[in-house]
Amino acid sequence: MNNFAVYCSASPESTKFNPAGLNIAEFIAAHHGNLVYGGSNVGLMHVTAQHVHDRGGQIIGIIPEFMQKENLVSPLNDQTYIVNDLDERKQKMAKIANVCIALPGGVGTLEEITEVMSWDRIGELQKPYFFYNYEHFFDHLIKFLDQMVTDDLLSSKDRARINFFSNLNDADHYIQNYQPTNFHLFSKENS
Repeated sequence: MNNFAVYCSASPESTKFNPAGLNIAEFIAAHHGNLVYGGSNVGLMHVTAQHVHDRGGQIIGIIPEFMQKENLVSPLNDQTYIVNDLDERKQKMAKIANVCIALPGGVGTLEEITEVMSWDRIGELQKPYFFYNYEHFFDHLIKFLDQMVTDDLLSSKDRARINFFSNLNDADHYIQNYQPTNFHLFSKENS
């Protein structure tokens, strides 16, 4: 598995989670992998790309045209795809990636990784994905998803496919042992 899609913050104001970018870059390097990301030169996106670059990894940036016009394309990108919009970026990232990872981020990050979750849920995307729960950032989301199970809005089987790791050794074990599901929408087998 060579291409790791990383969804994370592009906010230049937040530096609190920069160590998460370093840790993921080391994780990618340990897998002789490449970074697939939003292609931006700001925020945790840029920090992660810089660390991957420093470790000799290839960087594939996928950035919407409106961000290119704002001069937000990272010079670290070995390959840059300019796409029409954010929806096209999500599709391209998921297509290129072998693994999808969410780092701390805002509503854009959450929207991107929840689309991956949804695609996995309906069998459209069969790739390992996980949340890097650095400094317990995603703890409230874990509780929210568990509440969905309690309220019968998410099956326990589907919930079990949504992984959160604070220890990247556990993430490595998950990736190495990942098995796609034999999925049929609304089948009794999925409940």
